[in-house]
Amino acid sequence: MGELMLRTDDQQVTFNVFDKMKGDDGDPQCFKIQ
Repeated sequence: MGELMLRTDDQQVTFNVFDKMKGDDGDPQCFKIQ
């Protein structure tokens, strides 16, 4: 849960979205992954 997976041809990248949002004191309605 909380994973964003991108697939193209034979490659796959998985991001843990919740990990990237930890520690952000910004607006809880708006999130940005850098």
